[in-house]
Formats: sequence, C-alpha cells, structure tokens
Amino acid sequence: MRTRIISLVMVLALVFTLLPVYAIADAVSVTGNDDTTDSQSIDIQDIVGKIQALIKGGDANGELEKLLKGLNIDTIVQILEKLGLDSNTANQLLEKLKDMDMKTLYETLKKLLEDGSFNSKDIIDILKDLFGDSNGNIDTDKIIEILKGLIGGDGNIDTDKIIEILKGLIGGDGDIGGILGKLDAYTLLKAIAGLIGSKLDVTGPKDVTVNEGATATFNVKVNGNASGLKYMWIEPSVVKGLDLGGIDFSGSKLEIAMKLFQALSKVSLSTTDTLELKNTAAADNGRTFACVIYNIALKDITLFVTDEAKLTVTPVVPCQHVKVIDTPAIAATCTTDGRTEGSHCSVCNEVLSVSEVIKATGHDFSDLDGIRCKNCGEYVPFPFTDVPKTAWCRADVEYVWQHGIMKGISATKFGPDTKMTRAMFVTVLYRMEGSPSVEGMQIPAFTDIGAKWCYDAIIWAYNAGVTLGKTATTFAPNDSITRAEIVTMVYRYSGSPTVSGVPNFTDAASVGAWARDAIIWATSVGVVNGYTDGSFGPNKTALRSEMAAMLHRYMEFVKVV
Repeated sequence: MRTRIISLVMVLALVFTLLPVYAIADAVSVTGNDDTTDSQSIDIQDIVGKIQALIKGGDANGELEKLLKGLNIDTIVQILEKLGLDSNTANQLLEKLKDMDMKTLYETLKKLLEDGSFNSKDIIDILKDLFGDSNGNIDTDKIIEILKGLIGGDGNIDTDKIIEILKGLIGGDGDIGGILGKLDAYTLLKAIAGLIGSKLDVTGPKDVTVNEGATATFNVKVNGNASGLKYMWIEPSVVKGLDLGGIDFSGSKLEIAMKLFQALSKVSLSTTDTLELKNTAAADNGRTFACVIYNIALKDITLFVTDEAKLTVTPVVPCQHVKVIDTPAIAATCTTDGRTEGSHCSVCNEVLSVSEVIKATGHDFSDLDGIRCKNCGEYVPFPFTDVPKTAWCRADVEYVWQHGIMKGISATKFGPDTKMTRAMFVTVLYRMEGSPSVEGMQIPAFTDIGAKWCYDAIIWAYNAGVTLGKTATTFAPNDSITRAEIVTMVYRYSGSPTVSGVPNFTDAASVGAWARDAIIWATSVGVVNGYTDGSFGPNKTALRSEMAAMLHRYMEFVKVV
C-alpha cells in the first residue's frame, strides 16, 4: 500500500508541479476506449529512462511536461512505480503537497475516485498522511475543510464513498451529522444532495444585475426529461438558521429527503423554475439564491442543488434635477380658474410637476354683512334700484353701503327721500364705532327704547355722550331727526372740539345755542355745506340721501377712512 500511496503522491506532485490542471482532464478524455493510449501500446521503460534523464539534467526546456501530457493516470502510475522512489523522496513530496493548491488537490482526488483508480481507503490514507498528526488523527475543522473540498466543484462522489471517507477520517462511527451541521449553508445542502446521490443536467441560475427598484429574475432549466421534477428556491444564508444539522444521516435517503424538504419549505421563495424578486432595494445587493430540484419517489429519489446565483443591485443615483418650467403657476381668483406649475428636468427629462387646473374659489361675502368679498375685495352688484347712477347721492350711498354704515330699507330699496329717524341715526353712528358691546354700561332712564334693533345703539350713544335724549325719560326713537340734531350728534361723537365764530348761513338766527358750535365745526371741516340759497335749515328733517352724504364726507375728511 505504501508503494501505492507513493505512486499517487507522485502523480499529484507531478500534476501540481509540472502539468497544468487541464492535462488530467485531457488525459482522461483522450483515453476512453482508444487503445492507442493504453499502457500496452506504450514502452513504459523507454519513458522511464527519458524521465530519469530529464530529472537528472534539470529539464530546462520543459520536455517532461510534453512527455507526460496526454498519458492516462494508470500509465503514469506504472511509470512512477518503475521509478522506484525511496521513502525519503516520497515523504518530501508529501510535505510539498501541503503547500499545493487545495482546490486542485480535491478535484484530483475526486477524479481518481470516479475513475476507480483509487478506493475510499486509499483517499483516507492520503488525507491522513497529508493533514493528520503523528497518529494520523485529523481535527474537526480540517475534516470540514476536506469535506467542503470534496463536495465542491464539478465532481460528484456517491453516498457510500462520502460516508466511508467521513467515517475513516473521524474514526469509525463518529457524529457525521455533527460534522455536516458545521458546514456553511450552501455546502451543507450540496453535501446532503451528494449523500442522496442525484445528478441532473441543469442550466442556470446565472448571476443577475439590476437597477434598484427593478425586478430580478432567476431561471433554471433541466436539460432532458424534467417530468415529475419540482422546484424550491432558497436563500442559503437563511437556510443556515434551520435545524439541518439535526437530520439523522444514518437513516434512509427518503427519511433524509423528507426532513430536509420539511425544513426548507419554511423558507422557500418560489416553487417554480423561476424566481422573481420585485422592487429590489439596495439592501438586496449581494444576496445569493439556489434552486433545489427534487422528486420524492420511493425507488428513485432525486435531489439536486444548483450553483448559487448572486444578485447585484445597482443603486439609482438621484439626478440633480435642473427644472424647466413648462407651464407657470397661476393663482385662481374668485371668478377665474388658475393652475399649478408644470415642469420637467432638462437633464433626465423626468416630469417634475404636472400642471393641474385650480378651480375658481367663488366670492366669500361672509364679511361686511355679505357686501364685499373677503378674498378679492370685490363688492356684490349695487342692489338699490332707487338710486340710479345719475343720482346726486349715488357715490355717497355706495360708500356708506359698502362700508356697512347704512343699509337699505329693503333688499333693493335704499329710500333716499325717506326721512331719517333718531333711532336710525344713532344706529349708524354705533356701526361706525364698530358696534361695541354695551355690557356693563349705564342704562338710561328712557322708557321708550324697547325695540331690539336699536337698543344697544341707544345705550352706547347715551354712555358716549352722543345724545342726552329728548327729555330725561324719553329718547323718541321714531321721531324724525333734524339736520341740527344730526350735526350735534356727529360733533359730540367727534369729541366736541373747540370752535370760534358764528354760523355763516342766512338762517343762523334760527339755530339754537345747543347746536351753534356743532354747525360751525361741521361746516369748517366740510361735513355739511348748506343749501344753495345760503340757508342751513337746522330744523328741517334730514333725508336718508342727505345722511349718506354727510357721513361720507365725515369718514373722508374727519375719520379719514
């Protein structure tokens, strides 16, 4: 056996040091049933002599590589045995093998097992010589590494051989399940598939690269008869958290498969030959997926785990938009529609905003007794049909109506020639003041002020000193108010400023002393002008049109509104 091991070591040493990896594949593929490469047709001794000469001479031109390339493994073994290397040389080669490419080592071991050149015990001896201590014992971590090497790649070792090798490395009936449970998730699945011993010709899945937010699609295709096969897409990193290490590998293949599928079904992502991941995010970058293809049958269980496919998500770099306004924004008014801004990016052409119609709001006449719109300031159409545009008092009536100082006697009549009453006038002054609350004010001794519409106005006027009443106990709200009374109330409302001189009217002698200063003040500030004949008419009843004119002038010349 030692000679056998030395021969294998030499094969590996020469493969690693002299031949490219493809030489083995070429040697195996060339042999097949072609007798021309069989050892029977090759002069082994002649080749041995040439090799000895090349080794002794240093092989400066790489002739040894050319000589060995194309030979099958059996022929190489025979040649190496005839070289008769001693134990010291073999041990040196063993030490050298420890520094070789492990992937190539494991692939070569699997190739030798598949070809039947060596059995499981030969491989166990080689591995113990390479990686064992003085007693041939290999620690668990190294066994796991060896197992990964034997499972990975393109080779396929059947169940019995894997079990034999594992048992040989861990010393008989060791915990095979415990060893497998320490493998990474993907290798563990491959190991279980290798234990069950299924093999399929499968294309895919391939790595996928998508932009963030797009859909990533992975596909597999079974080449040949796919009848009865089922699919289960899994993410190996998630599978690691499942209790796969607890599967009893001493049981039947069916028991192992059933327990495996029961665990995998909890994390399965798809049960068809296609896996779609919609709306991929940056967090999905680097995720890997594999497809378990299987068919549970009592006589022939199929379990195949595809290679992993990696998802690469390319993050979408936000465009530093340069806005181009296609449709400028226009504010809606009470009577016309507006629109929002419409724009796009001049760099990426993305629509940044879509212009939408903003409906006209309509007038809001909730202020000023429903006369003026609080949004646009527009007044409702002038309602009084008895004050035409040509009327001398039209501007005055519009003013007092728009400012809420005077209202009409109905919805459509102002009553310009209607006489003004005392109650009407104090109510007008009360509105000019802003209709303040009269709570807490002194109640006068007037016995004739019960009407609700003018009650607060009379209380306010009395407390403000605007009126003292007709008598100590009467206000006479329904009496027509004279021009002298109106001027006097306005004068008092303005604070009774100091005046001098005498009224400059033809009927000044008929002006009572109580109204004299008020008339002098009113004419001096332009509130009243008198009649065209030079008279003032202090005792004439004031008309509503005259009242509107006086108040308009007062608001403009005195209150300056």
